[in-house]
Amino acid sequence: MTFIHHNFLGDLELEKKETNGIRLYHLPDGQWVPSITSVTSFYNRQIFAKWRERVGLEEANRITKRATARGTDFHQVCQDYLENKELNWDDYQPLSKFMFYHAKSELDKINNIHAIERTLYSEYLGLAGRVDCIGEYDGELAVIDFKTSEKIKPEEWLENYFVQEMFYASAYFELTEIALLS
Repeated sequence: MTFIHHNFLGDLELEKKETNGIRLYHLPDGQWVPSITSVTSFYNRQIFAKWRERVGLEEANRITKRATARGTDFHQVCQDYLENKELNWDDYQPLSKFMFYHAKSELDKINNIHAIERTLYSEYLGLAGRVDCIGEYDGELAVIDFKTSEKIKPEEWLENYFVQEMFYASAYFELTEIALLS
């Protein structure tokens, strides 16, 4: 399959930095604003602190490192595939190949890609972030986020995901005047 790409964002890319565990992006108007992920993570800080205390620091660090590596690698496979690159499985973790083949039928429903791994920002909201993908999914323009959790989460645990995706839709509209919501 060959995916079609559209670039309505031009060469937009924001400088970023980490300060006190918060990712900040430098907007064209000169201000530094927090990432949407840093803001939404703030609300779960206590939950993660209690979890780290319960499982122990060493185990929490091991799980976090493994989850981060899994997510980063799978995101790269998805990005490469959607950018029409040939996938060389020697470049990825074996688990990513397994996850990719389970996700491929859904990835193949994406086309007319507007953004993949691109920074977006909203001066109005004072936030920025990096969206996984904006493209048509089954013909409807959508924010697409690749999640790699080992367990299915109950919907009440997903509020931060919904907030993050709404931010990306709002920022994309602010930057391009292209609405993702109808």
